Amino acid sequence: MAPTFHKLMDSIACDFAWLRTALRETATVDDICRGLLGICERVYEGPGGRSYAQDIRLHIMRNDFMLDTEAARRGDFAMKQIELNMIAASFSTHAQDLTEVHRLLLAKYAHRVDRALSPEAVRAELEVALPR
Repeated sequence: MAPTFHKLMDSIACDFAWLRTALRETATVDDICRGLLGICERVYEGPGGRSYAQDIRLHIMRNDFMLDTEAARRGDFAMKQIELNMIAASFSTHAQDLTEVHRLLLAKYAHRVDRALSPEAVRAELEVALPR
């Protein structure tokens, strides 16, 4: 189901007219929503506006599943998707906290990290794996 949900989310994201209508009320009371809609209007509907549907997009999504134990007992497919999450604009406010957590973990556990995960080793693997 995940690919179907991802296509649905992308289709919604590309339909700015629908998004503007759906978020109209929210934008009247939420500064962030109003600001994001304003950015979209300037970039995609202003002079020389770009086509959102033709722009390169990256959706970072997480699908949450739960085990349906009753279905599993009957021998049916037991994993059920219960939620689809996208990283919100507000996620950026957590970046500093996350950086601090990474520093703490590195300070405490760096001596236990496998040398195969060194920046140099990872970089070499990425150079082989990523197309140019």
